[in-house]
Amino acid sequence: MNIFELNSSLAGSLVLDRDEFGQLVLERYSNPEGISGLSVEQTVVARRILDRIGELVPDDVDFSLRLDGVEPVFSLSYDDGNAGVFPGSIPFETDEELYQRLLERDWDDFRSSMLGGTNLFDEMLEIAKKRPSRIPSTKTLRRFCKEQIKDFRAQARREKLPYHFMMIFEEDDGPDFTFCEGPKNREEFLVDLSERMQQRWFLVAVCIDGRAIATKDVERIKLEALELLPPISRAQAEGRWPYDLMPDSLEGF
Repeated sequence: MNIFELNSSLAGSLVLDRDEFGQLVLERYSNPEGISGLSVEQTVVARRILDRIGELVPDDVDFSLRLDGVEPVFSLSYDDGNAGVFPGSIPFETDEELYQRLLERDWDDFRSSMLGGTNLFDEMLEIAKKRPSRIPSTKTLRRFCKEQIKDFRAQARREKLPYHFMMIFEEDDGPDFTFCEGPKNREEFLVDLSERMQQRWFLVAVCIDGRAIATKDVERIKLEALELLPPISRAQAEGRWPYDLMPDSLEGF
């Protein structure tokens, strides 16, 4: 079984269903043996693929293989300790083609080009620091979704989960709303929330054990979540990151 066959074998599996984005992500230090739902054969193949890629990619370069049951995506990333650079995915049609591309890659040249990108990020971060946050206030957001908030609170009262939260995302054709079931403890809830905020989802309402909390407490939770993010991620979450200055080579960042 190769990468493509492994990917196809995962279509419709619980392994993908359990992931928010419907993917199984294999990285350098992933442990296929600990992934619930993989068959013995899938586990053996995943381990073999990871070991082979690990032999070809230097230890200071990160990689990920994303399997969604449709098309596998392989990408590299490099972190110099200050900022990570993600140069995009590497197209391939066979395992052998991917392995050959990695074998022939000039890793010193790769590092140099990525370090140039991290220096650029430092400059962009300085620009971002001077820009104000563009996260709308909770009060402002609630003007656009009064009915959705009623539905959200009714659902939260019925289910009485430790954490329930409602978020809004501004699409080209209008706002998109989502009701989220948060983890059971506050720390994990804040981590989950911070990751969603980095994707420019805005927090509108929170219910704890089925009870809605006050607007000022929602604002405080937003701040707590933001403080968990590193500088670049926080700038992205707050709408301060200068995407307009990104070169085409880094547009996937």
